[in-house]
Amino acid sequence: MLRDFLNSAPIAETVHVEGNVILQRMKLSTDDLLNIRERGELVTEQNKNKLYELEVNGLTIATGRVIKKRGEFYFKVIAMNREEQI
Repeated sequence: MLRDFLNSAPIAETVHVEGNVILQRMKLSTDDLLNIRERGELVTEQNKNKLYELEVNGLTIATGRVIKKRGEFYFKVIAMNREEQI
């Protein structure tokens, strides 16, 4: 429905911006970083119900979940950050 509107409405435009989905924020010491290199992997908590952050231009603009649909992964926005929080 949204895609049809964006393709047919004369006032609608599509804007592409670079963004990052932040899966987990953490602070690591130098020793932690060296251990990751030695092990070759970073082990983190995995929680399917956890909310993640969508960051655009260094600002967190939304929280949501990562979902899989037809073999592809998408970010589903649950809540947008209000302007005063940004």
